[in-house]
Amino acid sequence: MNEAHDGGVAAPRTVVLVAFDGIQLLDLAGPVEVFAAATGVARRAGRRGYRVRIATPGGSRIRSSSGIEVGSDLDLFSLDSLATEAPDVDTLLVVGGLGTREARRDDELLAAVQQVSGRARRTTSVCTGALVLAAAGLLDGFQATTHWASCDLLAERTEVEVLPDQIFVRDRDRWTSAGVTAGIDLALALVDDDLGPEVAHEVAAYLVVFARRPGGQAQFSVALRAQAARTPAIVEVQQWLPDNLGGDLTVERLAIRADMSPRSFARSFRAETGTTPAAHVEELRVEAARRLLESTDQTVAAIARTVGLRHAETLHRAFARRIGTTPARYRQHFSHSSHPPHLSAPSVAGRTVRPPTRPPRSTTMLIAIGLYPGLTVLDAIGPYQVLSQVPGDEVVICAERTGRLTDDNGLVTFDIEHTFADVPQPDLLLVPGGFVTRKLARDGDAIVDWITAAHSHTTYTTSVCTGALLLGAAGILNGLDATTHWSAYDDLASYGARPTERRVVQQGKVWTAAGVSAGIDLALTLLAEIHGPEVSQAVQLGIEYDPQPPYDSGSPSKAAPDVLALVQAVNAEKRAAVLAES
Repeated sequence: MNEAHDGGVAAPRTVVLVAFDGIQLLDLAGPVEVFAAATGVARRAGRRGYRVRIATPGGSRIRSSSGIEVGSDLDLFSLDSLATEAPDVDTLLVVGGLGTREARRDDELLAAVQQVSGRARRTTSVCTGALVLAAAGLLDGFQATTHWASCDLLAERTEVEVLPDQIFVRDRDRWTSAGVTAGIDLALALVDDDLGPEVAHEVAAYLVVFARRPGGQAQFSVALRAQAARTPAIVEVQQWLPDNLGGDLTVERLAIRADMSPRSFARSFRAETGTTPAAHVEELRVEAARRLLESTDQTVAAIARTVGLRHAETLHRAFARRIGTTPARYRQHFSHSSHPPHLSAPSVAGRTVRPPTRPPRSTTMLIAIGLYPGLTVLDAIGPYQVLSQVPGDEVVICAERTGRLTDDNGLVTFDIEHTFADVPQPDLLLVPGGFVTRKLARDGDAIVDWITAAHSHTTYTTSVCTGALLLGAAGILNGLDATTHWSAYDDLASYGARPTERRVVQQGKVWTAAGVSAGIDLALTLLAEIHGPEVSQAVQLGIEYDPQPPYDSGSPSKAAPDVLALVQAVNAEKRAAVLAES
């Protein structure tokens, strides 16, 4: 496809997201945030970014499965509209959700998707959006994947080769992803393909894409999510390590196994994997210890010896660094034997789960997510998607006033039905972040007043990303450990908090999460605390929260210095733009 130019500068790539009633909002919000972040990075480097357009049937507003409305830029059914507003479609992306059941039976919608696909450089889907592509015949002769629970349904189309165990699949110009949060991984892979790994690294660093399970529990096998080396000898060492953690794993011993000098081995290992041999070994040992804490009654000292850390004190220090808790506390939350077998088992997200050890609550938990214009949509939608999965709990989205409220990208509109005054005493209060939070905190916005008043009544007061600055402005974080997006640590400290580089930080009833994607981790952690770990794990499975980002650059300590500097510059420009608008 020929690139369009405007005044000698390459025009942005047009991404058309197809949405319809009943979409899973997180399927849309994740890619939108990735493309928006990539555009900021690309523009600063003088390169092409993305122009995201949302196309809906008839160009009308649609309602997601969570009840939140999404506006439209394009009429999917009008070829004239598409030709005018999106003449050069680079990427077609069809999102998933419960609405795909109807969408894949809508002949007019399928025909429109076929038309747009025929004009696009590549055709992609998130989660069950693959079912729509398949119904339109666009996956015939291709490999593809979708949400694990819908792989059999996709396989009914015999012309499609289904790969059920993949996070995303690329087959020529067709890209499909697994469930929900895999859309972030897919979008990062698309950015990598378009703009290279450096930009993708920078986007991952901005979004803080580094997945962990509830309470800091490592989300995936370290061996699986570690960046693969290129040198065969180092690859062999990576594969050998998990089964030999009890031995001598110094750099010198590993270098001998790789038939390299210690200096050459250490330098090559870090260059190819993004981490040092010692840090990788410690991660593997902590993961092995975690599994033993979950499944055995061995003492902490015995587990430390088994995984090669020798002493309980060494294991404690490693857990503090990697998990942000103690081995004993971890075992209390995640031991598989912590649930009495005689209690009846409820069903959550299609899976039978054991009840928590704590007595069941007799009242509904009222969860209030406070919004404001210019928020980062993923900060709110990620936790909402998790917290709204448990029957009996009531999740209310509220703001200063009713009506429509738009996110920082101008793409997602919330139809606000409840004001802060309607929810004065929530059990759980959650505040998302956004670039405007510094201004709101400085000006003493209405949301700060609401947080201040409600905090005395909450069981949990929580924030995602720079939402922590609003908690700080409410006087809640003074003297507490807390976290936020890494670029806002100095702002956080100005409110008397002690910035902590962890995904989720708990201080009594105050819980804070790091940037953007950490909101999902926070919500899963809260579910484990409130309902027990198996309920949280069942919800995690239901939304298929299994992210495997292509790069482990989601924290400042792991990102390369040039990546860190560029993201800081982009963030500074965005903050300046917000202040200029005020």
